[in-house]
Amino acid sequence: MSDPLPALHPGFSLATETVPRGTFHRVYWFGKDPLTPSVAGNNRYDCPPSLPVADRFGVLYLGYDLPTCWMETIVRQNMIRPAGTPIGIPRAKMAARWAM
Repeated sequence: MSDPLPALHPGFSLATETVPRGTFHRVYWFGKDPLTPSVAGNNRYDCPPSLPVADRFGVLYLGYDLPTCWMETIVRQNMIRPAGTPIGIPRAKMAARWAM
């Protein structure tokens, strides 16, 4: 991003922490850059597509472990069934996904 971040309210404190790259994981579409934030508006945590282009922001969803990423990315979308029943996910929904 070449645009500067907008200024925060003077009384707002934002704590940040730098962590090693290997700390987080991501499940992503094959052929896509796994470290590029999504701004398309069609993913769970994307900014609303109704925002003006100048106000849109990217979201890069990462998890502390691969099972959590897998559940949030693949399984969550296929959980339209009673709890405790087997989860059947079509191979096509998983074949185009990669993980890091």
